[in-house]
Amino acid sequence: MREVIQKYNVYKFQELPLESQEKTIEKHNDINTSFDWYEFTINFWVEKLNEIGFIDCEIEFSGFWLQGDGACFDLGKKGYIDINKLAKHLGYKNLKRIEIISNYITGCIFKNSYGYHYSHANTRYFEISNNLTAKGKTKRIENFLNELERDIESLRKNLSEEIYKDLEKEYDYLNSKEAIIETFDANEYEFTLAGNIHN
Repeated sequence: MREVIQKYNVYKFQELPLESQEKTIEKHNDINTSFDWYEFTINFWVEKLNEIGFIDCEIEFSGFWLQGDGACFDLGKKGYIDINKLAKHLGYKNLKRIEIISNYITGCIFKNSYGYHYSHANTRYFEISNNLTAKGKTKRIENFLNELERDIESLRKNLSEEIYKDLEKEYDYLNSKEAIIETFDANEYEFTLAGNIHN
């Protein structure tokens, strides 16, 4: 047996010829998205949803250029709806009245028939159920609960779309030449002329 040691030149990204730079970027175009790149955005939105009144939600998404792609959120195992927070966020004036009614109502997010295949805003819906007594179920309260349900559902849809836009924006940035080169530099990678990372 004969051992052969091969020598070859390695370069910092900026030292590569332009043709090799392009090849290197193309070869490693998923360097920033080949792992759970979305965690920061998801965590940010879980916190924001908590502040609004969708507590401990679980966010799902698929992306980014196919029909059916999008984002949505569910209550998950420990999530719940804080009606008082939501009403305040939506700008309802009579919060004391809502606080009293909220003891008798429950909000929930449900999957519709598309929700088992897709993860966009239209695969879920929000609904209020109540256990008001017959005496408490006045027409005025029913109308109010219907309005509140519509407003929360509209908010849920808008938030789902915002979440998706933020995820898409982050994904596009992470796959940009600028972000890929930043990763090369931050990790002090060296490359062969063929664009392979030298270990």
